[in-house]
Amino acid sequence: MIADAEKYKSQDEKHKKKIEAKNDLENYAYKMRNTIKYEKNINSLSPADKKRIEDAVDATIEWLDKNQLAEVDEFDDKMKELESICNPIIAKM
Repeated sequence: MIADAEKYKSQDEKHKKKIEAKNDLENYAYKMRNTIKYEKNINSLSPADKKRIEDAVDATIEWLDKNQLAEVDEFDDKMKELESICNPIIAKM
């Protein structure tokens, strides 16, 4: 049994990292969606900035739905892409 556990440990770690990357991206997307819908923040954002974040979040969530089996680096790349759109706008608030 111990030999089997050792054998599958690296696979388990790889799978764990993949799930964590997917969850991080999903959580960030929904956090951004909630941030722009929060009443106080609505007035702080221009309609164009709000639309830009909404479109990016919707595209990310759609991508997640279609790419459940993506690899860690794909989730990380998508996270960086979403952050590069959202962070400058959120920083202006």
